[in-house]
Amino acid sequence: MNTRAIRAASEVIFRAMEKKSMVPATIALALDATGMLASPEEATTVVTLRATIEELSARLEIAGYLHGVDDDVDEKAAPS
Repeated sequence: MNTRAIRAASEVIFRAMEKKSMVPATIALALDATGMLASPEEATTVVTLRATIEELSARLEIAGYLHGVDDDVDEKAAPS
């Protein structure tokens, strides 16, 4: 028995039930959204993709900082 997985699944089910989502399909969707229903291969792919997204986001943030890109709207480009 994998008590860690059971505890995690019960937490997801509890959260779904708190939102008045008592329909079994809604609870199953919540489990799927957390990756709990994924095959080991799919889970590995998701973990790899999330790590890649984090790395690329960090690179973009650094590149923007180095090139003086600001997250705020450029006032010259904004319509008056």
